[in-house]
Amino acid sequence: MQADKNNVNNWLDLAHAALNVDRNRDVEEYCKKILEVDAKNIKAWMLRARNANRMVKPKEVKEYCKIVLEIDPDNFEALFSIAKLERKVEYYHKAIDAANDSQVQILYEEIKKLAYIEP
Repeated sequence: MQADKNNVNNWLDLAHAALNVDRNRDVEEYCKKILEVDAKNIKAWMLRARNANRMVKPKEVKEYCKIVLEIDPDNFEALFSIAKLERKVEYYHKAIDAANDSQVQILYEEIKKLAYIEP
């Protein structure tokens, strides 16, 4: 089915449903169809970011969130996702620096808490 302005909401619903059941390829496919019609569709970009997060693709998460911020500089979800991602990277680097330190377990537990970006 070809996406057009009239059925963008249907594609968004399908993308949400696919995200909820971990059908990552379907999320990408549906969002790409939406973005072909409406390249500034914030919901589609954020669905892609959440999907990339689930697939542990931090570069894509940041890329998609930055696109959202170009469209809407005050978008809380995108700002929050980037901040959380940067915090994960910070904890990762602390864990590497403390590799032979007694705080490794504590840092590991903190990283586990941040392992999932879900604004």
